[in-house]
Parts: sequence; structure tokens; C-alpha cells
Amino acid sequence: MIKSAEKKLTVYTAKSPLMEPGKLFREMLSDLKASAGLAMRLTGRDIAAQYRQTALGYFWAVLPPLVTSLTFILLNRANVIETGAMNLPYPVFIIAGTIFWQLFVDALNAPLKVVNVNRAMLSKISFPKEALVLSGILQVLFGFAIKLVLLFAVIAIFRVPVQITAFAAFLALLGLLGIGTLCGVFLVPIGVLYQDIREGLLIMTGALMFFSPVVYPPPAQGFLATIIAYNPLTPFLMLCREAFFDGTLHYLPQTLAIMGVAAILLLAGWVSYRVSLPIIIERMDA
Repeated sequence: MIKSAEKKLTVYTAKSPLMEPGKLFREMLSDLKASAGLAMRLTGRDIAAQYRQTALGYFWAVLPPLVTSLTFILLNRANVIETGAMNLPYPVFIIAGTIFWQLFVDALNAPLKVVNVNRAMLSKISFPKEALVLSGILQVLFGFAIKLVLLFAVIAIFRVPVQITAFAAFLALLGLLGIGTLCGVFLVPIGVLYQDIREGLLIMTGALMFFSPVVYPPPAQGFLATIIAYNPLTPFLMLCREAFFDGTLHYLPQTLAIMGVAAILLLAGWVSYRVSLPIIIERMDA
């Protein structure tokens, strides 16, 4: 006699999952574990689709930070932008800054992007929705790895030594990835329904870059100095550069403190994403 395979029974009720937090977190962890394989397949599919019909291929991954960097390098050479005394060649400074910044921007846009790309699958197939966010993160990391090739090429050209403290920069990069993903996950519920969010993100990130130490060092005084000092992204960007090139870790305590708060908020964002997405899918089908 052949035993029938056990099947997972899913019961849909009007009761909010938040009423049973213990059960909710167990299901979240179980689905996160089950998402890994699907996330890898989605990542491979989306990366192949993104670059399949392009003449420049993976060069598109480095083109945005490269064009931005070249623009500001020309402005700096023309004395339009004054950066003061620096311990780094300006091309290395700005290319590092724009690549680190692009990691945050890509992570911010990734959750909404992957959910929109897979709208049809969401409404027709039952699968762990965490796979979409994991796929977005993997795609961001893939693009960032390509951009690092550009960064290390520029470092080699200008013969800038990489310090032994560079390992701490990867902690800051993890923070930029996490904060970007955190903000992106919170924006998914409203961003799926309203295209204004995606358009607004382009404007917001463009403006925010100029209030972050991306293309110039933080000023010592003035109103702009105050804004940059209270910008939660500043410690991450500064730690990346100082760990790579200065051999100092002055911004490490601030970075760790913000990462601790971000980790708690990321859990809240995950719950929000988990609870709201079925409602959003229902609205999309209406």
C-alpha cells in the first residue's frame, strides 16, 4: 500500500495574521527558507532578460555611476565645484562615492521593481512572496559586483593604496543595502497601486544625493553641514571611504547604531510587506 504524500494545507480566513504573531513569524521564517531556490531562478531570469538584447551588455551596470562621475570630474576641473584639500584624487573620491550611492539607490528601487515585473505571477501562482525581495537583493548585488570592477580599476590607475581596514567598508555597504531595501519594502504596498511613487523616487534620490557626501566632502560649517551631519546615510558613505583609503574607522560607532535601528525597522517592513501584499494582489485583480 502506497502512502500518499503529505500536502501543506492553507486555510484563508478574514482574521488578520497580526492577531497571531507567533504563528506569523514562524510562517515568515519558513517561507524565507523556502524562497532561496525560487529567488535564484528569478534572479537568473531577470538578469538574462535585462541584458539579452543590449549591445553594451553588462557595461550598462557601470554606465550610470561612470557618467555621473565624469560630469562632476569635468566640473571640478573647470573650478565650478570646489572641494578643498583632499587626501584622495578627486576621480577616485567621486567614483567610489557614486558607486556606493548607487548601491543604496538600486536597493531602494529593487523591491518595487521586482514586484511590478512579476505582477502576473503574483495573481496566478501561490509562492513565498519573500522570493521577490530576495531576488531583488541578489540582482542589486550582481550589479554592484560589476561596479566594483570599475572602482578597483580606477584605484589601480591612480595607484591609491587600499587599507587593511577595508573590511569595515563591507559592513557599511551592507548597511546601505539594508536601509535601501528597508525603505523599498515599506513603499511596495502603495507603490504597486500608484505609479507616482516610482516617479517620485527618481526625484527624491536625485535631490538626496546632493545632501549626502557623494560628490564632495562634508562641509565643516553652515546649514548644509548640519543637514549632512543628520543625514542617516552619511556615516555609511563616510565609513566606506575612510575604511578603504584612510585606514580610520571614525564613523563605525554611528554606523553600528543606525544599523541596529534599521534591523528592527526591517523586521517591521517585512511584516508590513507580508500582511499587505495579499490585499494589494486582490486590488490588482479587481
